[in-house]
Amino acid sequence: MLYKLITKPINMKKLVVALLSITLFSCIGDDFNTDKLSGEIELDTGLALPLVNASVTMADIFSESADYVKYYTDEQGFERIMLYQDKDSVRYIDLDDIYQVEVKSADIPIPFLFLNDGAEHTIDDVNIPIEVDNGSISKMKLSYELHVSGTDFATPLYVRVFFPTVNAEQGGKTIEMTVDNDTPVIQFHENDSFELVDGKLPTTLTFRSINEGLRFNALQIGTLSVSMEKYNFDYIKGTLTEIITRFDRGSFEFDFDILEEMSDGIEFIKPDLKLLVTNSTPFAGLIMPVFTAEGGSVDGMQLTIFDNIIVPPAPENVTSVSDTISLDKNSNLKEFFSGIPDLVNYSADLILHPGYALTEEVELDNSSSVYFGYMIEIPAEFLLNASITTDTIDISDIDFVQDFVKARLDVKGISSFPFEAEAFIDIYNEEGKQVRETIKAIILNPAEVNSDGIATKVTERFSQVNLTDNQISELSEADKLIVRFKLRSVNYEDRQPVVILTNNSLSVDFTIKGQLNN
Repeated sequence: MLYKLITKPINMKKLVVALLSITLFSCIGDDFNTDKLSGEIELDTGLALPLVNASVTMADIFSESADYVKYYTDEQGFERIMLYQDKDSVRYIDLDDIYQVEVKSADIPIPFLFLNDGAEHTIDDVNIPIEVDNGSISKMKLSYELHVSGTDFATPLYVRVFFPTVNAEQGGKTIEMTVDNDTPVIQFHENDSFELVDGKLPTTLTFRSINEGLRFNALQIGTLSVSMEKYNFDYIKGTLTEIITRFDRGSFEFDFDILEEMSDGIEFIKPDLKLLVTNSTPFAGLIMPVFTAEGGSVDGMQLTIFDNIIVPPAPENVTSVSDTISLDKNSNLKEFFSGIPDLVNYSADLILHPGYALTEEVELDNSSSVYFGYMIEIPAEFLLNASITTDTIDISDIDFVQDFVKARLDVKGISSFPFEAEAFIDIYNEEGKQVRETIKAIILNPAEVNSDGIATKVTERFSQVNLTDNQISELSEADKLIVRFKLRSVNYEDRQPVVILTNNSLSVDFTIKGQLNN
């Protein structure tokens, strides 16, 4: 008897997604070679509805050209797959963070009596305090805003500010301005080299009235305030005590698109999270990172790190030292990656120069910094026991289904994937908003694996599932088919992990055939 192939252009991409879910929940893109069955199938009189004819390798799905996938060859010559993600400088602290500096305001009384008839008055012993909470500074180079303001001035003043130890090799720095009440002068200066004396900046101030004919009395005393703000350091020479600083908080998306269909039930065997630390200072440090999962089955879980993480100092005459610190043996990393979070939030405290081990003065510049990053590496080696619900297939406009008197689901699979796949096709009625019947079929047998979890033999399976009269009846009234899968790795009960290789392959034919009511 002859079955005619139905080529009605229904959208079968969603079932392809379902099949691809078998291959570790991946997404298809253009990697699959997917074609409808063609020609005629000689069985019994009726119709054949091809769902998909698909073939794929793991190299197609986990393409090395995709983001966050790379291949590596193991000691036995097998090409394996690694999922990875890295950022070598997500956060950093620099010279402005290392020294905790505050330039205090110097408030100088101005006796206007000394300015009668345009006279100048000079004050030589002004010192602007520069306080360092965590050390001392003898020299520094910086850019800054100079703020000069007047209070209780009897008249606007011409002011000359002289810093003898700023740019001392050029004879100091002189700044001239006019200052009045409630009109602060703000000037930006850059790349000035300062030498401090006992933590203070020596300053000489000279004043005169801009109105030369005025005379003042002894009660007319104003105040001139000089300070600096918004300073940015390029160089500091000084000592440093132990400091505790915090890297800015941030987050990174667990951006493995290839796993976005994953639900609970996959357990990675050798996940690794590494800290990437680059230290360009002569100080050792201790870093205390905090990673918290957001979303997924591990939502809210915090990565617990059991030991202090030491940041080595940059040796003398060496620009920087970089270290990659694996957390796989001193944390609950495996539990943390027992599920796939949507985001990982992170922060870190850094103790720099713990114990004041270095007491002499050091020189730091704008390259003196500590960078903090991360690297995630997840080899494609895991235990799998998961259920997946894929998107639905609309069959409401396929009228011939109503004429089936007999029907069956034919599945042919050839696979070197180390998974067993069981399919469940729910027959869904939109009017009743319910699943009326379910068709069940094992569509893949797992390939045999060796003691390392590597597939050693291709398996083939051809199965036919005859639909019951009730399933056929419900199919004729159905609006949608909802495809679900139960996936299990080989030897799951024995807790044997399986390994995914680039040459693991799968080929599947999936067809519904029906005999019509003549």
